Amino acid sequence: MENWPNNLAALVPCYAGNGGNCTKIYTLEGETVLDRRTVRWNLRRLARRFCIDLEAARSRYGELLDWRQGVPIPFSAALVLVPLKVRHTVGKNDGASGYFNAAAVEVSPGEGVEGFRSELLLPGGHRLGCCYTVRTVKKRLKAGQLLLKFFAGEAKPVAAGESQTPEYSRFLERLFMAAIQAAGAGE
Repeated sequence: MENWPNNLAALVPCYAGNGGNCTKIYTLEGETVLDRRTVRWNLRRLARRFCIDLEAARSRYGELLDWRQGVPIPFSAALVLVPLKVRHTVGKNDGASGYFNAAAVEVSPGEGVEGFRSELLLPGGHRLGCCYTVRTVKKRLKAGQLLLKFFAGEAKPVAAGESQTPEYSRFLERLFMAAIQAAGAGE
């Protein structure tokens, strides 16, 4: 099960039997693993594995989205994690947000999920309550999928002796922002 970073569906905060914080890890195959460490710790471990500076990624992609909170984080051309609030905390600094693979989660109305506005559907038939509305979750997942495409476009190799010009980078940013606005207008 140590292969979970390569097939991650979600990192979700939960309380252990003794009341401590832990992480439930969901895979794309529908398996779950309980890790006694926090989501924050697991997210940092994942960032180290992919050589990602979390603060720099949040800052850069937050600027592209014009968001300050809840910024999706691209880890690779196949993995973007979108933070979504999935629990009501008991204590201070417990952490309410889980991180979901934008390509592996679906959302539906939270009918029957007491205290939550929507329901997240994960591989393997796992269902989790979410504190955000369906519309908000869809908007965040769309942004995550757009970042995935943007990240994949940036990751294309540049031929020896060539470089991306600042004009091309600005063009990509304008194109990305237009796509985000079009996605928001379509709802």
